Amino acid sequence: MMDPNTEQDVEENFYNIDDVVALDSHVSCSFESTTPQGILQILGINQNEAGKETKAEAPLWILPTIVSHCNFRLPKAFNEEIQGVLTSHASAANLEQLQADYYTVGMNLSKQVTEGKNLAKCLVSTFTQRIGNVIGPALQGKHRPARCDSLEKKLFDLAAKARKESQKWQTTTDSKKRKLLTPKN
Repeated sequence: MMDPNTEQDVEENFYNIDDVVALDSHVSCSFESTTPQGILQILGINQNEAGKETKAEAPLWILPTIVSHCNFRLPKAFNEEIQGVLTSHASAANLEQLQADYYTVGMNLSKQVTEGKNLAKCLVSTFTQRIGNVIGPALQGKHRPARCDSLEKKLFDLAAKARKESQKWQTTTDSKKRKLLTPKN
């Protein structure tokens, strides 16, 4: 049994394997010479390699811990140019090619950067522009559209499953009605 004094509240998605995989994405960081050596060691940078400004790739999951000690730039898939394209015409974009876990990584990045509000708005705009083209084919029994990120693929699969369950329910219900309506002689 856990000691109540050491228990910690965690985010709802803490144990979600998809989020864990998405957080394995990396961002480019630059560290000043004043950065604590422990942070550089965690990232695998030897003290001898650290200079006036040290650049390294850091996993997204560690960003909340090191953000106060580094400068980082958004990965290309989330930069202002891509955000502009997605905001104006997201349906043509290949999110799978940009970042397989586009929405998950984007949501995590938006919490870490000063321009996070703009990134969050872009994510919402992208999602709302694309969702009809993801759910619609699933409900019509068509194939999943190409260029979907992992979240869109999950939504397609859930909508397709809902369609099948609904059809199953309708056929079961219809046959029960027919039996009830058939006159007994």
